[in-house]
Amino acid sequence: MECSSLFASIDDASFKGRYHHQLALVLRKLGTSTGRADYYDQALVEYSAASYYWEQSDSPRYCAGVQNNIGFLLFKLNRFAEAHEHLDRARALFVRLRDDVHTAQVDEVRARVMLAEERYNDALKVIKPAVRTLERGGEQSLLAEAMETCAVVLARLGRGHESRETFEKAIAAAEIAGDSEGAGRIAISLIEEFRDAFSDVELRQIYARADRLVGASQHQETLQRLRCCAGMLAVIGTSTKGVAVPPPASRQKPIAPLTDDLIDLARQMANSTSCILITGESGTGKEGLARLIHEWSGRSGEFVVVDCLGISDATAESTIFGHMRVAFGGADYDSPGAARTAHGGTLYLDNVNALSLANQAKLFRLVDSGELHVPGAGLPEQVSVRVIASTTVMLEEMVSKGLFRDSLFYRLGVLRIDVPPLRERPDDVAWLVHSFIIERGAADGDATFSDESIEALKRLPLFGNSRELTALITRLAMKCRGKTVTARHVESAAAELATLAPEIQSWKQCDLTEEVRKLERRHIEGALKMSRGRISKAAQLLGLKHHQSLMTMINSRHKDLLAARVPAKKRHKSIIRRRLTLVNGKR
Repeated sequence: MECSSLFASIDDASFKGRYHHQLALVLRKLGTSTGRADYYDQALVEYSAASYYWEQSDSPRYCAGVQNNIGFLLFKLNRFAEAHEHLDRARALFVRLRDDVHTAQVDEVRARVMLAEERYNDALKVIKPAVRTLERGGEQSLLAEAMETCAVVLARLGRGHESRETFEKAIAAAEIAGDSEGAGRIAISLIEEFRDAFSDVELRQIYARADRLVGASQHQETLQRLRCCAGMLAVIGTSTKGVAVPPPASRQKPIAPLTDDLIDLARQMANSTSCILITGESGTGKEGLARLIHEWSGRSGEFVVVDCLGISDATAESTIFGHMRVAFGGADYDSPGAARTAHGGTLYLDNVNALSLANQAKLFRLVDSGELHVPGAGLPEQVSVRVIASTTVMLEEMVSKGLFRDSLFYRLGVLRIDVPPLRERPDDVAWLVHSFIIERGAADGDATFSDESIEALKRLPLFGNSRELTALITRLAMKCRGKTVTARHVESAAAELATLAPEIQSWKQCDLTEEVRKLERRHIEGALKMSRGRISKAAQLLGLKHHQSLMTMINSRHKDLLAARVPAKKRHKSIIRRRLTLVNGKR
């Protein structure tokens, strides 16, 4: 910027055009890396200046390139009508110059604009000839971009098989051109367009590929798209193989900032070999997050899941650590166990709080030294396994009550992730809703969810998290076949669902010990009032044989009731009785 006054004194129009063009390129890159629209606005000014000076110097090729760049920036700013005007100028100049390759590049940008305008058939008519031209031209980088645009258009038109083939060709072209980041962006587009048509395994494989290709990128928009894909895998955690592709408007729903931070934290932890403890309510996506950590870690072994709550204490040892054929009666075969199966990979222990103290001790040996003590085996064996544990309860309280080993708690909690409930990250509701709409819509009928219905769902407490949301969406899809779901429908369905289990939330914070203590206090207080504070009489009313039992209860659990009792009067011994005692003693 400080050089502008120096360049103003130069009479060479071509030189001035190159200066403003270079400045525009810098501003455009800043806008792309930061996502700030004001950089794009400044770049437009510099491009306009470059175009003016190149027109003065009679440089039509440079002018055409600048007009194409202006059209692209206006497209990024959603100024579509202006974008078409500048692209028309660029195309006319390149046609006059008989430059087929750059004419095709202009058409690729125009197809993107039409795609944003949802003019899919028009976009296909423009992009297909452009792809054929670029295939002949040998420009692999430009070809990859054009093929990606063509694949997206085909996906929006419902031509899924053709679209997926084009996506694969686009990734291959980008890799041939040496543009690994571009190949990664195309893989992200593939997930965005077909995430509901892939199986769970396919989806994770494509995501791992995209993550490998763009993991080191500094491009903010690309990284945000990658995080959105990761958020979808973590939040949804379901397979929707064979389901129709959703409409374009449903694919760009942002994940909540809390989830964005959560994914960043998980990604950082993936590079460590330490244990991870994931806490959170049921249905918040703890297992999905654990799977992402395993994939990011690059560990070659399997991801093995054990639900400690779903197995008895008698079988927990064999399930996790395995057993030899001679370990106990009835063990007529060797069982490798989950820990040995996960060698080189990750062992995910869901509801780890359900393990007995004895099994906790064996798990501690595994996470502390990598030693696996298999029942029936003579010596322990070494395994390389990363343990990720999850729980829905506060392990700190279990440790204080002696129900969970403190040594294991400290080893598991070296790294910790607290997953907030769905009600604290309402933006994730949109991800879940649009995924479940497609799955339930295909099975139960076509229901369209309006924006107001999505907002109504976000306002619900959703104590059951994704499981409660799934039940609610299923009910709405059944009731609103072929209709548009409104906020009133959501409120009605939520009320109906609540009546099915009205007492669930009232029992959620129930503490039986505390409730018994309150009832005991209420009866003791009533008995003291009836007896006017006399302990002996109150004990009789309560059915206690000795008044000392009642005093023990008051002193230990209800000290605030001591003031309600009448102090015992000091008893005076009879003089006659004392004399008789003395006489009898002499006798």
